[in-house]
Formats: sequence, C-alpha cells, structure tokens
Amino acid sequence: MRALRHRTDHGQLSVLILGFVVLAMVLIAGGVDVTAAQLARIRLVDAVDAAAPNDADALRHGPPLARFSDAQQARNAELKRFLFRELYRHPRVADMTARARTAVAELFDAYRVAPQEMPADYAGATDAPRAVADYIAGMTDRYALREHHRLTGRRLFDA
Repeated sequence: MRALRHRTDHGQLSVLILGFVVLAMVLIAGGVDVTAAQLARIRLVDAVDAAAPNDADALRHGPPLARFSDAQQARNAELKRFLFRELYRHPRVADMTARARTAVAELFDAYRVAPQEMPADYAGATDAPRAVADYIAGMTDRYALREHHRLTGRRLFDA
C-alpha cells in the first residue's frame, strides 16, 4: 500500500511539474510575443523619425503625405466649380456678405467713437481697437445686428 501511495504522490508531483513547465512555456512565449511587438513598434518609430522632415518648410516643399486618386481629384474639382458658381459667388450670397461687412465696419466705428457702449472691461482696455475687435468677434450674428441697429438706427437686414 505504501508503494501505491508513493506512486500516487509521484503522479501528483509529475502533474504539478508538468503544470509548471506549461506555465513557464506560456510565459516565455508571451514574453517573446510582447518583445516582438515592442521591437516592431520601435522599428516603426525609427522609420517615422527617419522620414520626418526637419522643419515646417521641408514639410511644405516635400511630396504630399496623402492625396486623392486622379478620379477623385476630378470629382472634387467639379464640386468646387459648382459650389463657387452656385453658392459662394451667388448674387444673393454676395449681397448678404456685403451687408454683413458693412454692419461689422459700422459697429467697429460706433464702438471706437463711443467705447462706453461696450462692457467696462472692453471700454477701459488700453488697446482700444483690439478691444473693439475682440468684443465684436464674440457676438452672435443676431446680437451684432441688434447692436448695429441700436447704435446706428439702421437695419441692414429684414427683421
């Protein structure tokens, strides 16, 4: 019976050793995979560093990093022609743009002449033109048009 017990203990010990060996192999294999991934990442970083331009001018004058295919470039050019013709340079859009420029210019002049019409932190600024420009830049379109009407008495857009 003692011999049978000894074989059982030895069998359990063999299974335990086998388990440790398998665990060690898994850890080693995992370590190799991690090391391979780290080496690949290092090689990629080295390749990117080697290809990187030295300054912004080198980047501007170098080949494009990404571009449309020839077919897509042709479609893009046609889309741009359409947008410029039908939207950006449409007479109604040009008219509204001109009126908006007038409103901003007149608002700027009105606040330069009467800075007290702006909040105190803008009105008391040492660089008055910059303060006026910053104040107008922070306005919504609707608020700018209301202020323009309040300060000039003119409505450039229908209410």
